[in-house]
Amino acid sequence: MRSDIESSCDKVIGDINLLTKILVLVPAKHVIQCKRVSKQWRALISEPRFIQTHTHIHNSQPHSLWIYNGPIFPFHRHQLGRSDIQTFNTWSKSHLYTRIMQSCNGLLLCKAFFLEGPRSITYCFQVLNPSTNHFINLPFPSADLENNFDFSLVPAIYLSFEPLTLRSFHFKVVSFVKVNINTFKIFMYTSETSLWSACDFIFTASPKMKIGSGVYCNGVVYWCSGEVLWYFDLHNKRFESLPAPTCKDSFVKYFGEFKGNLQMILSKSDESLDFDILELEGFTKWVVRYRLNLNPVVDAFGTNIFHVLFVILQENEEDSMILFLVDSRIMSYNLKDRSLRLIREGGNFVKDCGAGKSFHLYLETLSNVGLRSP
Repeated sequence: MRSDIESSCDKVIGDINLLTKILVLVPAKHVIQCKRVSKQWRALISEPRFIQTHTHIHNSQPHSLWIYNGPIFPFHRHQLGRSDIQTFNTWSKSHLYTRIMQSCNGLLLCKAFFLEGPRSITYCFQVLNPSTNHFINLPFPSADLENNFDFSLVPAIYLSFEPLTLRSFHFKVVSFVKVNINTFKIFMYTSETSLWSACDFIFTASPKMKIGSGVYCNGVVYWCSGEVLWYFDLHNKRFESLPAPTCKDSFVKYFGEFKGNLQMILSKSDESLDFDILELEGFTKWVVRYRLNLNPVVDAFGTNIFHVLFVILQENEEDSMILFLVDSRIMSYNLKDRSLRLIREGGNFVKDCGAGKSFHLYLETLSNVGLRSP
């Protein structure tokens, strides 16, 4: 019996094609450990083609939900509500404090804070892959910022990483540096050159436009500003505008993206739980995907304070859901069978986070961005 098992193992190990088919199905954290098996396995797992295939399989489903710099919750359906959690500081031991600013297709854009002497704090921007435990500290976009501790001078920064659509493991970062109240100079960083470059224009935002509240989606950063959506195309380095959805007396309850699709939820008021979920097709047409009334669902909690965290629309409708925060609880609402599920009884740390950019969906990738974290 033992010899039969050993013979089967030898066949798998000796068949590189079969071994590849098995390993690409293994989650990133575990497949990285497989590099220790042999030089052959390390070489296989390090190949760009393997990384591309693994990313294609594992980047299609959210892996975990991250909260600001607090606990990380597993996201897989069979793991929802599990008690075992990780903390972000596992990957940031050398820093005084790290804030997650954005999650983009397996990479995190962070602001890492350090002690600069006994009483002062400095910071840097950082791109991190928590699956591989690799990171890179970004230089400042302008030399004027290196010794300036005024954190408000860079009110907005966004990460662009598209391993599936562009078939590239290079990333870009766009930074908005304040010139005055509503005027900004724009800098672009690319990992291909490890350099910043300045755009040859100054951007003046409208008073309604919050430059730090943009949504990155498929190579473009969008801002919802009244009846107009402004967007910055990272490839062409230019600003354009498009009409917002035309709905009378509508309130934007949610503005976000999932898997390269820009999304918006419109309701009659902030308190209303009767709303439409829309997605942008191309750059011209908003399409209503769902019409929902969650009043009966949320009434059970005795409150109408309801924050949408994410809209997850999948090809398989059974996996499509809304993640929302109500009464310090993180809940999921399945859009197929209308079932409600508690993901996490949040407690004070969830209540303190509130909604919006405190929450991040993380997807796995094996892409190497730089140095290994200590």
